[in-house]
Amino acid sequence: MTPQKPTNAVDPSAVWGVALILLAATAPLYPLLIHGWSEWNTDYTAVQQARRMVWALLYLCMAIQIWRWREAARRVLLAQPVLLFAAAWFAASCLWSPSPLKGGVALVQYAIILVFGGAAAMRLGPLGLLGSIRLMGLVVVAASAVMAVVAPLYAFGQHVNTGALRGIYIEKNHLAQVLSYAFVAALFEAAAAPREGRARLWLGVGAIAAALVAARSSVALGQLLLGGALALSVVGLAGLRYGGWAVGAAALAGLAALGATLPATLAALGEDMTLNGRTELWALLWPHVEARPLIGHGFFGFWSRPEAASIPDVLGWNARGAHNGWITALLTTGVIGAGLWALHWSFIVAAALRTLRPGGDAALAGCGALAIAHLVWSMFEANQLTQMNWQGLIAGAAMALPVWARAGAAARRSAARAVG
Repeated sequence: MTPQKPTNAVDPSAVWGVALILLAATAPLYPLLIHGWSEWNTDYTAVQQARRMVWALLYLCMAIQIWRWREAARRVLLAQPVLLFAAAWFAASCLWSPSPLKGGVALVQYAIILVFGGAAAMRLGPLGLLGSIRLMGLVVVAASAVMAVVAPLYAFGQHVNTGALRGIYIEKNHLAQVLSYAFVAALFEAAAAPREGRARLWLGVGAIAAALVAARSSVALGQLLLGGALALSVVGLAGLRYGGWAVGAAALAGLAALGATLPATLAALGEDMTLNGRTELWALLWPHVEARPLIGHGFFGFWSRPEAASIPDVLGWNARGAHNGWITALLTTGVIGAGLWALHWSFIVAAALRTLRPGGDAALAGCGALAIAHLVWSMFEANQLTQMNWQGLIAGAAMALPVWARAGAAARRSAARAVG
């Protein structure tokens, strides 16, 4: 049987279904009912109860869909050569967690998110996946615009640490994170669309981009600069390799300019190089990584330990996570777990880079760009190995890339043999 390339035929009902699950997971609804969710909200217990209720329903919906899409889930899981070993280590790490049962439940929850994301990507195809994320972003833009009008305290450029953003839709860095994924998806979806349907999609790209700029998030800026640096590095090295010296030199010069202007750009936003206190948090967490470097504190384990309780007091804000996916991995599963997880991601990144080739499928390239954007964001947010976290859906969807890249390569080889 001749392998088939990923199809761009889209099932609209599946696109809307996945978009709705993404929307529910980004928490756009229940913050409107309970004073607004952020780490600085004083009514944290009530917000967490609402959050758990929403996520319990989400897990049920996702589990049902995984069963319905079990063939797609099987295909995507079989394409992950390291994931089984990583999952086994994560499960073992629950044994030395302060609460093994909570660790086990958290691992099952994260597995559901991951598998659903992969199965949904296989079910939707590249273009459908981009469409789902674009729809999510547009609804978030609309909700944010409404809140900007009805809530006088909604100030995009203001530090959330002041408390002035309580009672609003979503904290600015979280908003920027949602919109940055949506921007990447909308941009590549518009590029992949037929010419007659592009105008409407480009309007969506513009709306998402405007909201992203309005958020004035230093974390989003850091993500953009790091993502741009990676892109320029790839372009520069490719240009040098293939003789495009001018392109290569210009790209690498742009990379140097990005690094040189970062402090000044952040200062213009009224912020500094701590990225809303993240670098200070990481400095406090690193000794705890060094305390148990090989095996970590157990899956879902560190923040249940007594030594974690003093960290918010030292920082002056309520840090309930590492705000860095890889420090999270090191804290919970040690160098062994983080190494296995990094190896798992190396296969995904390799597949993503194969999609970013001249003359390739723009929708497939967009999915590769989303995977790289997720990886870049993981350096600023704890979007790896954490349950009740919508970004896990993106990590799961990225697992479809090796399947699609392999199918595309096989189809090209078959076509070449047929021509030959």
